[in-house]
Amino acid sequence: YKRDKESAYYIGMLTVKRTERSIELVDGQQRFTAMILLGIYFKWNNFLYVSTNPNILRLQFTAREEDKEYLEARIEGEECAFINEKMENGLNYISKHLKKILPNESYEDFKKYIFEKLTFFLSELPGNYSPMELNTYFERMNTSGKSLENYEILKVEIVRRLHTDKEKYTLLWNACGIMEKMMLRKH
Repeated sequence: YKRDKESAYYIGMLTVKRTERSIELVDGQQRFTAMILLGIYFKWNNFLYVSTNPNILRLQFTAREEDKEYLEARIEGEECAFINEKMENGLNYISKHLKKILPNESYEDFKKYIFEKLTFFLSELPGNYSPMELNTYFERMNTSGKSLENYEILKVEIVRRLHTDKEKYTLLWNACGIMEKMMLRKH
């Protein structure tokens, strides 16, 4: 933010699997939870909810109902019987850190920057992956330590600026990335 207020701020890849009713987050839960905590801190209810009639949180924990109730209570500014200490610590850290590094006059600029420039990539896995395959994918991605390459960032920047045919140009870009296959023949 302090170095360049106009460029996107990349936070990496979120891996998802689309179902009939939702988009399941396979990898990137910590980054997405951090975005939700920023949303709570900045009171971005239009980001925090997919729908407001009825209220449907953007981040759902299918196996952790208490965490869902905790997030809803924090969004609404209400008390909750259950406190997720890690999320609570995250909110406290956000609050203390932003107060420490931001003068009052730049607070709104920073808030706008985060809302408009925070950028992540979505990698969508095939819908027919079994829970075992999803778990294997998650484990392999989290032990490889592989970060995004510059050409991947360039691809997203170029495609993001297109107004039409995004899917066509993404496929073209991906085809160009296959170096084993010759695209143009000599004759």
